[in-house]
Amino acid sequence: SVPSGAASDLGKSFEAFLPWLEQVDHIVVCGDTDLPGRTLTKRLSDYFNARCLFVTLPGGCKDIGDVMLQYGIEVVRSVIDGASVRHTTDIITVAERRDEVIRVLHGEYDHGYSVGYGPLTDRIFHPTDIGGLIIVTGMPNSGKTDFLNDLTCRIMQQTDRFVCYLSFEVPDKNKHIARLVSLMLGKANTTAYTDGQLTPYLDFLDTHMIHLDMHEVPPTPENILNRADRVRRTHPLKYLVVDPYLFIETQSGNGETETQSIKAMLTKFQTWGRVNHIWVVIVAHPRGLKTVNGRNELEAINMYTISGSANWANLADFILTVSRISEPDRAFTRIDMLKVRDQELCRTGTVYYTRRPCGRYEEHESEEECRAE
Repeated sequence: SVPSGAASDLGKSFEAFLPWLEQVDHIVVCGDTDLPGRTLTKRLSDYFNARCLFVTLPGGCKDIGDVMLQYGIEVVRSVIDGASVRHTTDIITVAERRDEVIRVLHGEYDHGYSVGYGPLTDRIFHPTDIGGLIIVTGMPNSGKTDFLNDLTCRIMQQTDRFVCYLSFEVPDKNKHIARLVSLMLGKANTTAYTDGQLTPYLDFLDTHMIHLDMHEVPPTPENILNRADRVRRTHPLKYLVVDPYLFIETQSGNGETETQSIKAMLTKFQTWGRVNHIWVVIVAHPRGLKTVNGRNELEAINMYTISGSANWANLADFILTVSRISEPDRAFTRIDMLKVRDQELCRTGTVYYTRRPCGRYEEHESEEECRAE
C-alpha cells in the first residue's frame, strides 16, 4: 500500500522498508482496476522491475478489497497465489512461436518481391515486408533522388505498395508528382497528353503515395514518425522515404554528441519500421572525402564514410551508394549494395544502369554493356 495512491513518491513511500523489500524475490501487485489504479500498477512495475507479479481480479471486482467482500478469504488467497509475470512481447519463447517456426521450416514465409528492374537488381536488392532501415548515400548530384524516384515508382506500379515521401530536396510537390507520372508513362515530354489521358495515372498515384511537408512542426525524428503514423493508420504504408537526412533536427540539446544523436535517430526509425513492417529509406550524404595518396582522386565512398557516425553502417539493414559517371565515352549510373543484413534473398554487389530521358533506369551486367547501349 502507498499513502497517496497514484500520486505517491514511491522512493519515499518505501524508503523505511527497503531492508525488507531487498530480501524478497517477488512482489505481488494488486492494483485497482480504475485509471488511477492502473496508473499506480504501471509505476510500481517500473519501480520494482522484474520482481513484479500481477494478479487478475474476478469479474466485477474493482480491487482486492472487493474480492474479500464478495468471495471471501480463500478466493483472495487463490488470486494472490495465481499472480504471474505480465506477458511482454520483448520475451519470446519457442512454445509461443512453434507453429510459425514449423511454417518457416516448410518454406512458408515471406520470400520477398522483385522491385521491377530485373534479375541483376534482384540479386542485390530483393526486399520482404519485414521493414527496417535502408540508407542511400553518394556524392552530391550523383542521382540519389532521381534513382529513388524511379525505384519507388516501379515498386508502386509493379507490387501495388504504398509510399510516403518526406522530400526536402523536392519542395515543389506538384513537380514531384508530375515526375512520377512521366516515369509511369516512360515519356520525358508530357505536354501533348490530354487531361483524360493523364487522369488515370494521377488516380493511381492518389491511392499509392502521399507527401509529408514539415511546415507546422520542426522535422525532428519524433515529429516525422508522428506524421508517418497518421499516414499508416489510414493507408497501407510500406515505404517512408526521407530525403535527405541533412534537414532532420536530431540534436536533443542535452549535451548529446552528433554520434549519439544519430544513433538515437536511426534506432527510432529502425524500430518503428520493424514494428510496423515499413521500410524507412534515408538519403545521407558522405563526409568530406580525403584525397588518395596525394593524387587528384577522392577515396571511395563506403558505409563508413557517411557523415556523422559509424552507426549508419551498424544499424542499417541495406546500404547502397549511387554513383553517376558522366564522361564523353562513359555515361552510366552504378549502384553498389554495401550491406545486406539478411543475405538469404540477396547479396552485396554492383549493378550498372543507363538512364532514359524520362528518368527510367535500365539495368546492365557491366560498364561495357552500358557503353554499347
